[in-house]
Amino acid sequence: MVTQARKNLGESQGTQEQALTSMPQDTLKLYETKGRLLTSIERVNKIAKIAFWDRKDLSAQFNKDVLNRSRKARKTAAAEAV
Repeated sequence: MVTQARKNLGESQGTQEQALTSMPQDTLKLYETKGRLLTSIERVNKIAKIAFWDRKDLSAQFNKDVLNRSRKARKTAAAEAV
């Protein structure tokens, strides 16, 4: 069972690596930039939670979930406009 799971994982990882290498460079750069941005946002959120641990009103403003909800709302509004 473990051997089969390891084999399946290796095959799927190989497929993902092949897809990654065949991706256009502009797309790859965009994904890397998005990843760095997400990492920066998470870092700021952690720092803000520590810095404003006693101020829940300020701490709540540094919440990645707020950004995600805002993004989903914009997507929904754009879809309804079409």
